[in-house]
Amino acid sequence: MSDDPLKSISSPGVPPTTSPSEHDDRALAAHVIRYLDQSVERLDPTTLARLHRARAEAVNVRSRAAKLRTRVWWVPASVATALIVAALTLWVWSPKEQHDQNRVLPFEDVDLLASAEPFEFYEDLEFYHWLSAEDHAG
Repeated sequence: MSDDPLKSISSPGVPPTTSPSEHDDRALAAHVIRYLDQSVERLDPTTLARLHRARAEAVNVRSRAAKLRTRVWWVPASVATALIVAALTLWVWSPKEQHDQNRVLPFEDVDLLASAEPFEFYEDLEFYHWLSAEDHAG
């Protein structure tokens, strides 16, 4: 085989159903791969060792960066989760305020129970207030 990558572009493993441009692209890629593989085989052992060390260092740098990104991501996620749990805990277990206008306070119940008037009197209390206002006006 020739050392010139552009001399022969045909490749035997290309599927026949591809378009001519895809066929040319695949053939060129296959030829370039073969050429580069052959050129690596001709490298001296010192250069190969340096390439392997450089590759190992690049992989280590990438893995360290990935670990750092993972740690950086967990910090805000953990803080957000803790805040949500705290907010839900306070909301669920906080005392419930009732804003019912008809609710009678316990001290007012004592006055109702201690009075001599029947309970029906208190049900018609507004009518008695109106009646006394009419008597004073007329």
